[in-house]
Amino acid sequence: MNASLIKYIGSGLIAFALVCCGNAATRTDSDPGGKSDIAQDSWSASCPAPNPMPRPGKAITILGAVQGVDEGNVVSFKGVPYAYPPVGNRRFRAPEPIRCWPKTLQATSFGSACAQIDKQGAISGSEDCLTLNIWVPKGASPHNKKKVLFFIHGGANVVGSSAETMDGVAIYDGAKLAAHTDSVVVTINYRLGPFGWLTHSSLAGENAKGVSGNYGTLDQLAALWWVRTHIFSFGGDSRRVLLFGQSGGAVNTCVLLTSPLARGLFSAVTMQSGGCGALDAADAHKTGNDLVKAVGCDQSSYVGPCLRSLSSEQVLEAVPVKHAISGSQRVFQPNVDGYAVPNQPLATILAGQHNSVPVTLGSNADETSMSAPPVKTKSGYEKLIRGLVPQPTAEQLLQFYPAEMYATPRKALVALTTDAAFTCNTRSLARALSVNSPKDVYRYYFDYALENNPVMKNVGAYHGLEVLMLFGNYHTNKYTPSAGDYTVTAQLMALWSEFGATGGYGGAQAHWPIYNFATDPYLQLGSSLGSGAGLFTEHCDFWDTVVGDWRE
Repeated sequence: MNASLIKYIGSGLIAFALVCCGNAATRTDSDPGGKSDIAQDSWSASCPAPNPMPRPGKAITILGAVQGVDEGNVVSFKGVPYAYPPVGNRRFRAPEPIRCWPKTLQATSFGSACAQIDKQGAISGSEDCLTLNIWVPKGASPHNKKKVLFFIHGGANVVGSSAETMDGVAIYDGAKLAAHTDSVVVTINYRLGPFGWLTHSSLAGENAKGVSGNYGTLDQLAALWWVRTHIFSFGGDSRRVLLFGQSGGAVNTCVLLTSPLARGLFSAVTMQSGGCGALDAADAHKTGNDLVKAVGCDQSSYVGPCLRSLSSEQVLEAVPVKHAISGSQRVFQPNVDGYAVPNQPLATILAGQHNSVPVTLGSNADETSMSAPPVKTKSGYEKLIRGLVPQPTAEQLLQFYPAEMYATPRKALVALTTDAAFTCNTRSLARALSVNSPKDVYRYYFDYALENNPVMKNVGAYHGLEVLMLFGNYHTNKYTPSAGDYTVTAQLMALWSEFGATGGYGGAQAHWPIYNFATDPYLQLGSSLGSGAGLFTEHCDFWDTVVGDWRE
């Protein structure tokens, strides 16, 4: 998107909407998309063969033995390190490959969340956090390999973890998804906030590439390389890896889609309710300079060592970044560094230089229903829009989204912000991909509302609902799913499974048309299951005039 979109995000109109994946050492698996530019040898260290004592739930990898937990339909392996802890001298550096572990690794519980200021404003997590989790369906083995579903969690790149919970339930636990789709499911932790994205010239001077920042992106690449190298030992097929992410995880997924370092590490991509952008280098460096100054390291002759001498709390509190739900500027993000992120992701797509894999992308009908301000009257709604958006655009918006057209003024606001930040951005990205990719592109629109929800009434298909249902982890002490809910969950699991297995949708679930620029086809998921075309065309054409046509 062009600079005007960034201007509108900064103004606050969209910001509050953006809240809210044989011997393994001698395998000869074919590469689905060419070879990655990352040095493979560094992520495939050969270790002395571990004692292959047979034991239920044990995997024998080239790094050593891993003991998981038998959960009935699946075996789980949680908290498996995929890189050395990025602490001490490894802080603000690219991840280093984990080496052999001498004893059987007990992979029985989630690793720590990465250090962050959480949604409640408290400092939590640890810098020792680079772990992944694997759920293996019964029957998977090196001789009966299953497709891999690799998930990147959301949280605006400042909060969240693969062990995030809701009402005591781990929402990204992959047991149900693995069992119902007969897939190996992988979830990961990656560095967040300044630990994941701090950019500074002094840090760039410490490495041969002359770059800094994007440590979180490099973590994700390292986890993908770990899967590429070791998932064979867990019965996973490294030739069939669906990379998918939601919200901030979808942004990261799009960055990986366009990174040359990710070439060959996945066979298909799904982006759920997220955009496709990165910070410009100048903006990233400004934030880095601000942080270095805030902690007093700007006066040091050795900025890197000075930054590494600080506590986690000092780094996190230097440039406070609240969760995106607050509407604050999102200053720690992937940034254009000429290496991991060589260009703006959309520009890479428009040049046809992204990784050549099929892509599915989509959004929800009521993305901002949990985050939009609580306007109650028509006058309050109109005042809010006029205060956020300059004239004459504000009056045009009120003509396209008049309060009278919706059940309440707040529903008008939800429709406006959902279209601006999600629905129409998704169309723009689908269009760009469809005319610049040799592989098929698919679009979905999720409009399901939980049928039995006494706690959150009138929120509809809110941001993140589809990922809860996809993983099947929404049966809590506050909510009991209905039969209709379970039907939608089964549909989502089947569709994601098919795309992971084949890179398309040729099964009997539904006719999902390949995306076409002229007709804007999509699959409606939720309230009904069927294809449509021309989703909110007039509104999205208008938004193209506001934030700039995708071809600019």
